[in-house]
Amino acid sequence: MNKEYLKIIEVEFMHGVEEPWCNNQGVAILPYVLKNNEYYYLLTKEYNPLFKNKQISQYSTITGGVENNNHYQTVINEMLEETGIDIRNKKVRIDYLGKHYANKSNTKLWYFYAIDLTNLNLDLTKTYKGTGDGSIGEKEISARFVNEKQLNKSNDALSLATYGKLNLKNLIRFDNNINQKLDMILQILNEQKNNTDKSNKIYWKY
Repeated sequence: MNKEYLKIIEVEFMHGVEEPWCNNQGVAILPYVLKNNEYYYLLTKEYNPLFKNKQISQYSTITGGVENNNHYQTVINEMLEETGIDIRNKKVRIDYLGKHYANKSNTKLWYFYAIDLTNLNLDLTKTYKGTGDGSIGEKEISARFVNEKQLNKSNDALSLATYGKLNLKNLIRFDNNINQKLDMILQILNEQKNNTDKSNKIYWKY
């Protein structure tokens, strides 16, 4: 692993930042549970002295640096480290939602994931304790579920972006499902019309 954490770069007239320690790549993870027709989302809380005196949400997205260029394994590792929930060999669905840059000056590429934890029957009122990665920031790391209204009040950009991407994907799936049903209805109507035309032709023939 490259020990250099942040590196200032300059390209033409732009100055930016990259993170060599994780190959300039990270994962942003938003686990969720569907219960009683309502969605709940799992967010984490860790110590970050950079935002100690700033008005930001206490809870934020599960994130991690991709150190060995294995995104899927990083997702599994970060879930355990930041929430204490082991998703290895469990009935969970992991959806990849695309990759994006956070802003114009940070060249780190974020890979967005959503995880459906519904089948694990988790306690939505419980505070989950992560195992941590050995750093001071994750020494007391924890996670808890919030509902959609609480999530929408968050000012954590990564959680809101992942939430928006997940909703967009679900809407696209919904639209595709509607289109498939419309195609089936039109096919049935056409078949009925063809059968009617054939019946009329047979009737007039005799």
